[in-house]
Amino acid sequence: MDKLPEKIVIKINGEAKNDSEGGSLSQTPEKEIAAGKAEAPATDGRKTRKMPPAIWRNSYRPKRKTGTGGRKNAPYPAFAAVGAAVAAGILIGFFLLNLMLKEEQPNRENAAAPKEPAAEAAETAELPEMAFYIFQAGYFKNEDSLNKMVEDLKGKNLSAKTVKDADHYRVFIGVADSLERGKEMRKSLSLYSETWPAEVKAGEKRIARLTREEKIFLEKAPEIYKRLVEKAVSRYMNSPSAVSDAEILRDMEEIRAMELKNEKVLRLRNALVNAYQQWEGFEKAGKEKAWRHIQENLTDFVEAYFHLS
Repeated sequence: MDKLPEKIVIKINGEAKNDSEGGSLSQTPEKEIAAGKAEAPATDGRKTRKMPPAIWRNSYRPKRKTGTGGRKNAPYPAFAAVGAAVAAGILIGFFLLNLMLKEEQPNRENAAAPKEPAAEAAETAELPEMAFYIFQAGYFKNEDSLNKMVEDLKGKNLSAKTVKDADHYRVFIGVADSLERGKEMRKSLSLYSETWPAEVKAGEKRIARLTREEKIFLEKAPEIYKRLVEKAVSRYMNSPSAVSDAEILRDMEEIRAMELKNEKVLRLRNALVNAYQQWEGFEKAGKEKAWRHIQENLTDFVEAYFHLS
């Protein structure tokens, strides 16, 4: 066995140091150890990886390799999550905006559209001249005299109505179906003994701004009135009538079903319907009482018809 050298020399950063400087390293083969370098161990022919310098060895971190092919690990899941959140936000915003626009669109259209008169109230009725036969109680030009007579008649429980004929006013308390029948009734009924039958004409009328049903009613009302007066007078006078009960009933059912809004038109219908109801109860209410109620409503129809405009 070879004898080991008694002195070991160590080189540090190129300077030789013996074992007496910095400590004893006895019985150790002489070797050169350079700072920051290490002698590569013996291999069996395979390539070995060199270690990085000590000065930056601790900070070195090799990059990970993922999957096959050794591609770098990119943060795709994070980007996908952010993209999905942005897309969801855009879709929700678009949905809400579309919903708001749909709700506002009708309001904009209503605000922008000019208001036009309803088509239902755009009808016009052309009414021909119509003759009425009345039991006239007075004929006045002075309104004070007219009003005084109306109050006197009401004090006698008589239904006094007025119509204007040219520049005079006529006061009347009843109606008949013809001038001849009126003269006959005046002779036989004390109620009309102080009156005289007269014919009064309502001129042609043009009534605008009506609904379709109001126009139809006004065109039919005069004939319904004539039939109802003829039927009531014939019954009161115990004479035969040319108008059947079924015909009167059909008239009433038709006008009752009509949807009327015009106040003047409504007054005409109410007068006809109420007169018919009194005629239906002619026997139950008593002849004289029922007749007075019928006449009250028929005279109201005449007055209302004159006031149509």
